[in-house]
Amino acid sequence: MPKGETTERRVFVPDITPHDLRHTWATWHYCLHKDLLRLKDEGDWSTINIVARYTKKVYLNKKAI
Repeated sequence: MPKGETTERRVFVPDITPHDLRHTWATWHYCLHKDLLRLKDEGDWSTINIVARYTKKVYLNKKAI
């Protein structure tokens, strides 16, 4: 039983949200195109600062390799 739940699940439901999928999409998009403005437009974000949150994580992970 997952932590914090009091009843057992009868059907498997993954703990994935639409927000998780948006993060995954943005990460892959940036890895493929390396274009912040294109990512901003296609992701429909209002500011480049929001897009930078996604790309900063990608950049930091690549530096660790």
